[in-house]
Amino acid sequence: MKGNGRIRLAIGIAVILLTLIWLTSTPDSEQTDSGIVPPSPIAPIHREAGATSPSGTAESPSPVTPAVSSARLEIPAQQADGEIARALIAALRNGQQQLDADSLLNRALELQQQGRVTDAYLLLFFNARNGHGPSAMLLGELHDPAHFTTGSTPIQEPDPLQAFKWYSLARQSGVEQAEERLAVLRSHIEQAAAEGDGNARRLLLNWR
Repeated sequence: MKGNGRIRLAIGIAVILLTLIWLTSTPDSEQTDSGIVPPSPIAPIHREAGATSPSGTAESPSPVTPAVSSARLEIPAQQADGEIARALIAALRNGQQQLDADSLLNRALELQQQGRVTDAYLLLFFNARNGHGPSAMLLGELHDPAHFTTGSTPIQEPDPLQAFKWYSLARQSGVEQAEERLAVLRSHIEQAAAEGDGNARRLLLNWR
């Protein structure tokens, strides 16, 4: 009898130990399935700008992304006739730009073809005053009654005196055609003087 009691006691102890081992080895997922629900995450607290935190200090507002403007950049208006030449001449005078006389003449002709007659005239004038014969020759043509064309120059009417001045400068600079133009111009002025033109008579008196 005593032997049977000991056997039952040993079996009971073994059952208890097995039960404890089974309980301690059960995974967390099984505990969740058995009805234990994990706590839900705490939702963030949204506060308005200027609101105070639980500690009593004011919180700085969240940075605001600036709105993107849909307006287009304004395109500067086209430069007025004459501004290109004035800017270029200023750059040449102060040494900011280097350009030889022939290149400047070509630039003037390009501007003239674009209809920027004031720009072209100013560049020719600047070039001629610096002794460039071909530029002086073109200025003479712009003023010459025999070659004057409306719209090709900013001046309103031909001026024989200016034509004489620029043709003479071109001749001094070695432009051979200037001599021929001066001869034709003199013939025109003599005719005008014979018809009583006082300006033509004064020009003939100063003709050299």
